[in-house]
Amino acid sequence: MKNLLEVFSFNACEKINKERFSRCVGFFFILVLAISVIFSLQFTVFTKTKFIPQVNLYITNFLAQLSDGFPETVVQNGMLASPRETFVREIKDKDFPFAFIIEPDGGKTQALLDAYQNCFLLTQQKIVIKSLQDGRVKMEEYDLKKVSFFKAVPLASGFKLILENKREFILSPETAGSLMKKVMLFVWPVSFLLSFIYFCITKTIQILFFSFVSLLINAITAAKLSYRDMLAIGIYALAPPTITLAVLQVLAGKPFLGQAFLFAGIYVLYIYKGITVNKAGVSAAAGGMN
Repeated sequence: MKNLLEVFSFNACEKINKERFSRCVGFFFILVLAISVIFSLQFTVFTKTKFIPQVNLYITNFLAQLSDGFPETVVQNGMLASPRETFVREIKDKDFPFAFIIEPDGGKTQALLDAYQNCFLLTQQKIVIKSLQDGRVKMEEYDLKKVSFFKAVPLASGFKLILENKREFILSPETAGSLMKKVMLFVWPVSFLLSFIYFCITKTIQILFFSFVSLLINAITAAKLSYRDMLAIGIYALAPPTITLAVLQVLAGKPFLGQAFLFAGIYVLYIYKGITVNKAGVSAAAGGMN
């Protein structure tokens, strides 16, 4: 079985008609495995170094703003027991401004909903969540009837939550950070599995799609290769553009303009070289039989 670097040589596909097709399939899965590892590691590093710190910072700021002056809140037997006064706290964020509202008076709830694009509203008997998504207002309502007991006690930078049966939870930047660390344990294996499945599907589609290009080149050059041989060439020819674009994308940190054209250009070039390299061998074999 050829290694991933060997196929950068234009002669890597020589005598493809004498190679078992199962070896080509094995090479395909090694290629998919390699690029899945590359992209899953890149995603894991991005998540750990950029995404998670941003989430932790947002949670810290959110809890600090919300807990400051927050009233002790109790829901009992499906009804808001306390507070009995209106409470509004605006979370000022340039990307997602948000308001947390407690309003026991049902006559004032609509005016408060109209005043904010994104808000969480706790009323006497329900929770209303309003959000603006893609220019459209989305409203979600949840009844409090099934809540037998809930109590939120504000802390210095978070909350102590007490549920029925006196179960207590602390919601703070520390507990959120601990949860993020546990989530990180699953990021790499999950991203690797999803990447592997994704590349298995997309790379198979690419091989089958570009097999039409192989048929055209085969006809123009009169190489007289079988479709099986052209599929095998297509598998090996897939490695150079795939590895090249994977490296470039990792270095750039994101997809870049024109990468589809670069991929197609390199792929077609290697397919053409693979077919022409094998043309002489097929012709010689046919001449020997005569």
